[in-house]
Amino acid sequence: MTAPRTPKIPYGGDYNPEQWPETVRDDDHRLFTRAGIDTLTVGVFTWSLTQPAPDTYDFTVLDGVLDRAATEGRQVCLATGTAALPPWLAKRHPEVNRTEKYHGAVIGHAGRDDTRVFREVAELGQELAALGDRTLGARTPARTALLFDWDSWWALEISDGPSRLVKYPDVVHAYYRAAREAGADVDVIGQTADLSPYDVVLAPALHMVKGDLATRLEDVAARGGTVLTTFLSGRVDEHDRAFLTDVPGPLAPLMGIRVDEWDARPPDFIQPVPELPAEARLVFEIVLPRGAEPVATYGTDFYAGTPAVTRHPFGDGEGWYVATALDQPGVDQVVRRILTRHDLLGPYADHPVVETATRVAPDGTRLLFLLNHAPEPALLTAHTTATDLLAGKRVEQGEPLVLDPLGVAILQ
Repeated sequence: MTAPRTPKIPYGGDYNPEQWPETVRDDDHRLFTRAGIDTLTVGVFTWSLTQPAPDTYDFTVLDGVLDRAATEGRQVCLATGTAALPPWLAKRHPEVNRTEKYHGAVIGHAGRDDTRVFREVAELGQELAALGDRTLGARTPARTALLFDWDSWWALEISDGPSRLVKYPDVVHAYYRAAREAGADVDVIGQTADLSPYDVVLAPALHMVKGDLATRLEDVAARGGTVLTTFLSGRVDEHDRAFLTDVPGPLAPLMGIRVDEWDARPPDFIQPVPELPAEARLVFEIVLPRGAEPVATYGTDFYAGTPAVTRHPFGDGEGWYVATALDQPGVDQVVRRILTRHDLLGPYADHPVVETATRVAPDGTRLLFLLNHAPEPALLTAHTTATDLLAGKRVEQGEPLVLDPLGVAILQ
């Protein structure tokens, strides 16, 4: 699908005027203009009108909606119309019936423009208009990747051992959260993705290792990058067959370890990892270093003093192995150590409630988005001299930079 280039980010949503009197459309477009809405998704519920009988088609109403949008200078995203079924289909196939009611809207049944929702939508419309085309075509210059693998998820969670309590999404989210709250820009990639753009590859719970992935991960480390994986990684091939080698299978040379056994406990059992310090739960692999050096160890039980986290020099880079399910503070510490090695900590990494995201425009202009997710103001110190595109003011390096509660700044 293609669309013409626009002078700004398209802004709008579903518009279903076939559901109310035609006289309301004048008010609709007046309010669209006030809110800065320039793009309409139409036709979502029009199937009953466009095909009133199995062999009858009538586009009169839809044509009128499209013509009015064109007259007002608004773009249109044309939907399929299949969100609401025509009566003849419902009667012929009652098993497909369902309804939607009380869906939220920018403009409610009363057509008001003095609601909180309308005011906030209109404010966003003004901000997008002020931004113009500055963000169009901008890309994320991520040097950190998080490897997410559906097959590893399925293979891990259909297995009865070592623990059914391990949830792949929870493990992956913990490492993604750690990297993002540290201010790193992160690409989420699959096993076949090109790894050459990345200095850091986080591959937690990489249960299934397919094809030449292990070799390509080694290439990342050999050229100076860092690869991290965790417990339950390197166990099976693409057919979910166990590798007939020491765990972690083809990842062992990069990680510099051997996993001899593992312990699984109920969720109320806490294993301390004092060097971080952190707490660990659920699965505790017993690791024998084979070139790797311990970063942190278990604090109790028969495997006290054995590695819980290891680091293995490989080429000009490193392989990190986390042998247990660390709590979020523990994951944060490990990930930040890795990001620090590559100078990938964000300028506001000490403010976890402030999300940062970098975009690079086609002309090379760098934009830093700052989003305060807290209900209180965020008090920052400007890391560089820049212009806040939304506020329209310049801020000097070292000056206070205040984000309103749930506020946003875009620094150029």
